[in-house]
Amino acid sequence: MAMGKRKRKRQADTWIATADLPESKGHPFYERLNQLLDKAWL
Repeated sequence: MAMGKRKRKRQADTWIATADLPESKGHPFYERLNQLLDKAWL
């Protein structure tokens, strides 16, 4: 094994706008929970 410093390759910047991310469907448990909580606060 050679002793010394390795030359580091710079990783390209990756930027993804949140508006470009796909939206996933919510979990049925939390959808139902939100419905119940909404009714309770009315």
